[in-house]
Amino acid sequence: MPKIRLLPPQVSELIAAGEVVERPASVIKELLENAIDAKATAITVELKEGGIPYLRVTDNGIGIPGEEVPTAFLRHATSKLEKRQDLEQIATLGFRGEALASIAAVAKVELLTKIEGEELGTRALVQGGGKVHTEAVGCPQGTTIVVRDLFYNLPARLKFLKKPATEAAYGVDVVEKLALSHPEISFRLIKDNKPLLHTPGDGKLLSAVYTVLGREFAAQVRPVDYTHNNIRLTGFVTRPSYTRANRKLQLFFVNQRYVRSGLCQQALQEAYKNEIMVGRFPACVLELTLPYASVDVNVHPAKTEIKFLQDSSVYECIYFGVKSALSAADELASPPEKKPLPTHPPVPTGVQQTLRAPEGYVPPKSHGEPPPASEKEAYRSEHAPDSPAPFRPAPSSHRHSEGKSLHCPAAFGLSQPGEEPPAASSEEQLKQAVQGFSFLSGANFSVSAEEPVLEKPRLAAPPEEEVPPLRYIGEAFQTYLLLEAGEKLILMDKHAAHERIRYEQLRRQLSLDCAQALVHPIPLTLTADQQALVEEHRSRLAEFGLRFGRTEEGVCLTAAPSVLEHSQLSLLVEEMLSSIAAGKQDISPAAWERLLETTACRGAIKGGEENSREELEQLARRVWQDPTLRHCPHGRPIAVVFTRRQLEKRFGRTGSQALLGEEDPFGG
Repeated sequence: MPKIRLLPPQVSELIAAGEVVERPASVIKELLENAIDAKATAITVELKEGGIPYLRVTDNGIGIPGEEVPTAFLRHATSKLEKRQDLEQIATLGFRGEALASIAAVAKVELLTKIEGEELGTRALVQGGGKVHTEAVGCPQGTTIVVRDLFYNLPARLKFLKKPATEAAYGVDVVEKLALSHPEISFRLIKDNKPLLHTPGDGKLLSAVYTVLGREFAAQVRPVDYTHNNIRLTGFVTRPSYTRANRKLQLFFVNQRYVRSGLCQQALQEAYKNEIMVGRFPACVLELTLPYASVDVNVHPAKTEIKFLQDSSVYECIYFGVKSALSAADELASPPEKKPLPTHPPVPTGVQQTLRAPEGYVPPKSHGEPPPASEKEAYRSEHAPDSPAPFRPAPSSHRHSEGKSLHCPAAFGLSQPGEEPPAASSEEQLKQAVQGFSFLSGANFSVSAEEPVLEKPRLAAPPEEEVPPLRYIGEAFQTYLLLEAGEKLILMDKHAAHERIRYEQLRRQLSLDCAQALVHPIPLTLTADQQALVEEHRSRLAEFGLRFGRTEEGVCLTAAPSVLEHSQLSLLVEEMLSSIAAGKQDISPAAWERLLETTACRGAIKGGEENSREELEQLARRVWQDPTLRHCPHGRPIAVVFTRRQLEKRFGRTGSQALLGEEDPFGG
């Protein structure tokens, strides 16, 4: 039987280094985090051939005192923690004291550093975890670390690295994420002697977003600023019309630390529910700022996975924050005339020269003065693309509160011209609205004004503006309404518009007291945790018409909406309880949503049908006045807007240019 013995220090250090250093990108991440913690305002990253043979990180931070340099290469040596209590509220990106020790164990490392006030700095050489050799040299304030021949002493690890281009892409991704999380720092990235990225470091997130993610992305974002339960959410989300096929551009930061969080992704997706097409995903750059004691970052070696003390508060902050930003975005308003974005973002002067990697140390270039104010203003200006865009909600006094019904006397469930919707609290009004659902044959709704309603954070309403009058022009292909409002030409899909109206009405009726007593209560097979959730969230489940009783065996269902089949109820309850346990704000099950969508679609007017002018005008006015009606339940846009400027540009009326060489617009 093999004996138990201690591993030699050289072997244990290599094993520990493997947990921290997986590839060159891991080295970049650790060194950049140290530079940020050292209060650097300008950081340069340079790599060759993916960073395997050569990688350099230079910063202008506070540096390391000469006598502490050898200690910095020891394992678990750090200046960021002193006592056990410090682990409960970690405010720095690095804290374990493993970065330099792990890197030096698997590479050849050269360090040059100098603190303010010292005449000379310190140069240190170490490789393979061996002895640290130091000497005094002249160098500027800050720290420069050069890493050569990564994994030279671990050929097994070296052969599993990807191609240099792939490894370089991983490194670029690390720099980009840190540049987005720290817009106050100017990041410069040089790849194979060519400048690849340079952020202004002006402290504005939009500047970093433009530089890192590009002009098109920056033109499609909407700002987010929301506070809930001592948690603040800031950043940008994309318009519902700008979606992607995956979640790669869903970037979340917690206290300026990039994290991967299924909870955050889930809250974001729920906020876009019924606003985007199925299978498409929104993009975002969002940062959560919360007390350090409310989050545990010490759960993963790479520190990209964290734990929240209150998952539900984080979920609600993201959900309502994004909802608020989307509702405040005026999709119908014409974009203001603004200067186009510059071809390249401005960068601080004095850093335009390309650095070439020497064999030894290269002093960092000093940063000059920030860009002139005129360049900053040009950079910050937004510019809408010259292409039709899904419309924005026009601010209106006809907004309604969540959980209140709408006055819908007409065939489409619309208000008459010039008529203000009455208060939504009367029982009689609710009955009238329910009668409009002719497609729910046999559905009986009981109305009760005493049903408790779950208090939810209110969405921030956009500022009230004067809404331009809407003029009905006509109908194209008996499907699309042509409308004019101010400087906009609007094309509206009448089926999508009416489908969303009916969908919202049906949801509101089901969210009120629509429970029907069951002749035979349905026993539910629930675990102890699920039964506890039922008891804790009775009022919340009652909003969906579900009421529960107790039996000797456990919990049974005593009431449910009459529109639901009894065979589905057990599965629906389990799905809703799973949503509650996951912290979701909208706990309506997917099967329920599909039922509502199908019912709303079947009862809506169809493309190709003949409708009177009065009916279509009422439909258009209803959508125009309600900012929540912007997409059909399946996520398709209800309308598309063409600005007058776009049309004039298309017809060559904005200047001397003309449409020459284009295909005949009236050709076959």
